[in-house]
Amino acid sequence: MKKITIKDIAREAGVSIATVSNVMNNKPNRVSEKKKREIRKVMDKYNYAPNLNARSLVAQESKMIGILYYSTKDEIDFGDPFISDLMTGLEFEAKKLGMFIMFHGFNELKDIDVLQRNWNFDGFIVVGAFEHIITELIDKISKPIIFIDSYYNIPITRSNIVFVNNDDRELSYTATKLLLEHGHRQIAFFSPKFSLNDDGVVPQRYLGYVDALVEYGLKLDEKLLFSEDKLENFVSEKQSYTASVINSDYLAAQYIHRLRDCKLKFKSLVSFDNNIFAKLLDPSLSTVDLRQKEKGKISVSKINTMLRNPDQTVDSHFLVEGELIKRKSVLERTE
Repeated sequence: MKKITIKDIAREAGVSIATVSNVMNNKPNRVSEKKKREIRKVMDKYNYAPNLNARSLVAQESKMIGILYYSTKDEIDFGDPFISDLMTGLEFEAKKLGMFIMFHGFNELKDIDVLQRNWNFDGFIVVGAFEHIITELIDKISKPIIFIDSYYNIPITRSNIVFVNNDDRELSYTATKLLLEHGHRQIAFFSPKFSLNDDGVVPQRYLGYVDALVEYGLKLDEKLLFSEDKLENFVSEKQSYTASVINSDYLAAQYIHRLRDCKLKFKSLVSFDNNIFAKLLDPSLSTVDLRQKEKGKISVSKINTMLRNPDQTVDSHFLVEGELIKRKSVLERTE
C-alpha cells in the first residue's frame, strides 16, 4: 500500500498543505470547525500520523515535553496516588494537544545535561524542586519551563518560566485550624524530611501549621514533629498528641494501617491530596484537595501556549485553589 503523505491528505480534503499542518499542530487559523473535522476524518481514514522525527529536524520542534520529577530519594514511588494523579492530568492534556511526555526522576543535575544532549525537548515541566535546584535548572535550560509545587523567592527575568502552585501555607493553616476547632491542642506534624533552608511544599505547610498554633496561643513543641522515616516513633509516641497534620493521604493510610497492626486507638488527623483512597479508608479522610490532575492539565496547556505564541505575555505565577474536604477522620477531643 502506498505510504500516505500530508500532500495526499490535503488533496483529498481540498485544502492546502499548510492548512493540514495547522490543524495537526492545533495552531490558530481561520479554518472552520467543520473543515477541521473533515481534515481529521481524512487523516483517520488512512490512519495518518506525521513523521515526528522528520518534523523535529525541519521545524526544530519535537512535540516532546520532559517531565522532571525531583526527589532526594533514589527511587520514586509510583504507588503514591499523588504522582499518578499528576501524571494523569499531564498525559490527558498532552494527548489532547497532540504532544508527548517523557518522565524522568532525578536527584542529580548532571542528569539534565544528559537528557538535553540526547533528546530534543520543546520544553520541560519540573515537579517539586527546591530553590537551589531551580536556580541551576534555569541556568541549564533555555526552553520553556513550568515548575509545579516548587517555590522560588528570587526575581526571574525570563518570560518563559511559570510556577503552578497551591497556597500550601494557607491550606495547611486551614487544615490545622480544623483540628484546633475540635478542641485539639497537642497536634503532631508528620511529613517527609525537610529543611526551612529549602523552601518547598512541606516547609510551607509546616509554616501554616505553626501559624495556626500561634493564633491559638500555643507554642511549637518540636517533639511533635515526625519525619516519614520515623513512622514507628510517630505511632509509639501517640500518647504525646491527640491529633496530627499528615502531609499526604498516602502517609495517612500507612499511619492508620500501623495503628491497626498495633491494635491502637485511632487519633484524629487531617491530610493532603484528596486522592482516590481518601474516601475509601476507614475512617474516611478529612483532607485538602490539591487538584493535582488539574495542575497537570494547566501546566501542559501553559507550555503549549508559550510554544505556539512565544511573544505572548504569560503570568509567571499561577495559583490553583485547594479545598478542605471534611469527612470522618477529625473527631472532637475527648482526652
